[in-house]
Amino acid sequence: GKIEEASKFETLAKDIKKRFNEDWWIGRESLFADSLGYNNTQRSDGYWTQVIPMACRIADEDKGLKALRKIERERVNRWGLVHTKDVDNEVWTLPTGILAKAEFNYGNVEMGVKQLKNIAVTSEYGMPGSFKELIPEGMCFMQLWSSAFFLQGVVEGIFGIEPLANKDMVNIFPKLPKGWEYANIKAVRVGKHVMNISYKKHLKEETELIVSHVSGEKGLKCEISLFVSMDTFRIKANGSPVLHYNVIDTYGKKVVRFKLILKPDQTIKIQVSS
Repeated sequence: GKIEEASKFETLAKDIKKRFNEDWWIGRESLFADSLGYNNTQRSDGYWTQVIPMACRIADEDKGLKALRKIERERVNRWGLVHTKDVDNEVWTLPTGILAKAEFNYGNVEMGVKQLKNIAVTSEYGMPGSFKELIPEGMCFMQLWSSAFFLQGVVEGIFGIEPLANKDMVNIFPKLPKGWEYANIKAVRVGKHVMNISYKKHLKEETELIVSHVSGEKGLKCEISLFVSMDTFRIKANGSPVLHYNVIDTYGKKVVRFKLILKPDQTIKIQVSS
């Protein structure tokens, strides 16, 4: 209800993002600085933190893409993101999880899933089922963030779930890597709502998304985004045509986006076909 304050902080956020991209971007290196020295002197010491602007979506799209590609070429080994280039080649679950988040943000699903698999490898060593601090093993096996970044990658990355619980709203943008035909997640809580989601890719790039409102006293507003590769397509929700949608370009890929309201105990099947 504090409209004036919301507008003020929205303007401030845009200004911070603009200044960050101006002050921290090192054009000759195609990377963001990992720190600023005296008089805002840019420093690039090769720390893993240079992936954070893309994970937090504060980087401009073109700069973020350039930085991610360079990090992939120079900072990523078979286990994930190294701690410090040419200094410390150990791979930690925290930086690798943040890299996965950045890759999902920029639509690079294969790379994001690869990093999640690297994190999962740590559960095969030492105490059964525990995620270790280093990949493939080492350091502490009880730290929450080691497993938290894996879960974040699944919920926010693969299924693209972004809750806005105060508005009884959720954004859903599922992304499956090549070779995956199906994925589902159950008992996802969004405030007072609980939902199940399943996503399936068929032949000829046709897709099917099923969202079930398991519990909640009021409707859940959903913004759905789906990758489409077809020049012409049809969208149906429970068999009825979806007539109002937008087609946008997201990191070089075509995405269709539309909104619907999921009533209590309702299940909606969304189909995209040629």
